[in-house]
Amino acid sequence: LATWRVFCGSTWTDYLWTDTEVTIHQLALPPPSPPSPPHDPPSPPPASPVWEIAVSGGCNSATGGTAGLTYAMQGTTASGAPYYKADGSPYWLYWDPDCGGSNGITGWLIDDDVPSTTAASDLDGDGLCNFFAYISSTDSSSPPQGLATWQAWCSSAWTGTDVTIQQLAPPPSTPPL
Repeated sequence: LATWRVFCGSTWTDYLWTDTEVTIHQLALPPPSPPSPPHDPPSPPPASPVWEIAVSGGCNSATGGTAGLTYAMQGTTASGAPYYKADGSPYWLYWDPDCGGSNGITGWLIDDDVPSTTAASDLDGDGLCNFFAYISSTDSSSPPQGLATWQAWCSSAWTGTDVTIQQLAPPPSTPPL
């Protein structure tokens, strides 16, 4: 026997029910939400990659001559091609889709002019194809790796000369804090 409080109309009333069968079901509560993961501090923006390449061979100092030069990647030009600066020397290595601005050489150039990062072609802005060495190439993703024959200005004439480019290991990534 049980007394039940029932809301009838507008009031609560106590009833003693004798012939009423009541089934009570316990409803399962949803499982508790897992705790939120701890908030990590925001990551610093990724640093620009600084890839280095070794350039050696050739007949002039811009191509590394017998001593070789290390060129460090400085960023990308408007075409998305990487461009490089020689360590301790005034030389730049970059891909130009048209070195003269109209009907010039398409390829990788070694020059003493800083390439434009916004120009679509003639990245040194001189309207000419004046530089120390070049190799014709439509591949703007990277200078040709390994041994290749470049055209270089040697002893007052353009000469086919063997130049070797080797990708050096990238710098180690900064460990997370």
